Amino acid sequence: MRTIISMFALLYVLMAGQLYATTPLADYVLFGIDGSNGNLIRHDFSTGQTTVVGPIQDASGNSFPGIEGSAYVPGNNNIVAFWKDPSDGQTKLLYINIETARAAVVGADLGDGIVNGAVALKPPAGSQHVIYAVQEAETIDFNIEDGSVVGEETFAARVTVLGAAISAGGEYDIPVTVRVDVDSDSHEPFGSFTSPIAGNVNDGNNPRNHVLPEEYPTNTRIAVSATSWIKKNSSNDGSQASHWEQYLSFASDDNTPHVKVLRDGDDVPPITPFLNQGSITSFVSKYVDSATGKITLDKNQAIYLFELGTTNLSSSAADFQDLVVLVTLAKHRADLAAAQDVTVVGTININPNNSEDNRFFLVAANGSVITRDDLVNATLKSDGVLFDGAANLVRVRPHGNGSQNELAIDGQPYDIKNNTTYTLTGALNATVYNAAVDSNGKATGQWKVVFTEGPAVLQDPNNPGDGDPPKSRLIQVDHRTGQVVPLIALDNIYDGLAAVSNDSFFATKDNNLYLINPLAQTETQIGQTAYDQNRSLEFAGSMLLDFSTSAGRLIQTNAGTGSTIGNPINVGVNDLRSIILVNASDLPDGSNEGYD
Repeated sequence: MRTIISMFALLYVLMAGQLYATTPLADYVLFGIDGSNGNLIRHDFSTGQTTVVGPIQDASGNSFPGIEGSAYVPGNNNIVAFWKDPSDGQTKLLYINIETARAAVVGADLGDGIVNGAVALKPPAGSQHVIYAVQEAETIDFNIEDGSVVGEETFAARVTVLGAAISAGGEYDIPVTVRVDVDSDSHEPFGSFTSPIAGNVNDGNNPRNHVLPEEYPTNTRIAVSATSWIKKNSSNDGSQASHWEQYLSFASDDNTPHVKVLRDGDDVPPITPFLNQGSITSFVSKYVDSATGKITLDKNQAIYLFELGTTNLSSSAADFQDLVVLVTLAKHRADLAAAQDVTVVGTININPNNSEDNRFFLVAANGSVITRDDLVNATLKSDGVLFDGAANLVRVRPHGNGSQNELAIDGQPYDIKNNTTYTLTGALNATVYNAAVDSNGKATGQWKVVFTEGPAVLQDPNNPGDGDPPKSRLIQVDHRTGQVVPLIALDNIYDGLAAVSNDSFFATKDNNLYLINPLAQTETQIGQTAYDQNRSLEFAGSMLLDFSTSAGRLIQTNAGTGSTIGNPINVGVNDLRSIILVNASDLPDGSNEGYD
């Protein structure tokens, strides 16, 4: 994810920092969820009074602890909250009545990622409020068994050579080749495993990455093999494959002590590198806690360490840094793809695939969503056009053969594959249409999406990324059904979410304030706050406030700098994990039982 500070973003936050005096808090009511006991509380700023509405429970008396994100649609009786169910690990959509704290689970599950912040907005030209939320990325559970990484659920994987360092007595660098085995299928992503010239990864060009070509079922095993090569004759210059012969070769799943597999929390082997070569720590420094000396990987990562220089593991030459390989797992191949800034124009035939991860959808600039179901059920005019206008996101899986898909990226033909789902975000100009329409207005032919020239960010799963998978994501949620539209993958895990428009969102990480722009696909650090443990953010009009559990107070924060404005506010509760600020005039009058 890019963290570019755009002039627009900088101007926006500087302007926002000047607007606070225009919004008196006396007009507002705060609803919050007490992390210490799960109670819903209400604080009226006009009177300074704090009231415990009640424990958040359903009709059977079941509680919902651990809520971190919630939002409110003006005029309704319920808060929309997000709760991770410990019984199945899935995040649920929850309605909480603001007068009784009575709760009910509604809609579809949102996956296993925790929602740490949410906000309700009415998009420009939109008639209904939309919920936006920051949700931690879904994790992949795996085991390390007999030198293999074994996924406990369906997964995609990327293999990264972090480094290689092995030489023949300091005279010349020894080639190293790599093979990746996925069950019985072998892959040679970095060149031929049997060619010390074409497949050499000990060439100073690491790290190098490869996303494996499929999404694999539960219990699939990933193992890594490596071979070192030495010169047949010291007089050879090494420029030909015939100058080399195999020296040592080991596979991680052969139960060999020449390969170590590490995951999060393991100790880094305290081994001194041989002949002043790069140490293990130098290759994995990004993944080592300097204070504890332990590996700090994500829950979806493992590292392989190879000794390819000696068979005597008691020797000083056995330094286990001859090859260092990182395996990263993700839910989907798209999570491992690179983001490209592009200009896009052309046509894609839409695949009618109905799977949750692959089916077509489009998010219009006004916040409305078009899905595959809309294509199936649409009643069209004679021109067959269902949508024509500005869009912020299009996800499409091509259909047909290559000649039927005509797409140009930056003015050049772009090879798109029919078994791949692509995501385009940005200021898109899109038309969705079907040229064949019967007398009843029903589509009978092939649906297409046409892009006219415009800037975009393209996620192509066939273009492997060079960073870690996203830590979290900004999503759009239908608060009636739980349907989720991902808007931007994020490099950080955030607490709280606040916004006054759907193109600029504020969030905190530790004591840092960030700006997230889903159109530009950027997350930008604005500044630091005076307090940490900022669990929630919310705007009251143009005033940005966050609740710091370390201070036990509500803090007025400058949206342009992160600095504190005025004195912290005591609302009578010290551990609010989620806050909502509602103008008293937007509270229900008793006549509205549903959602707008």
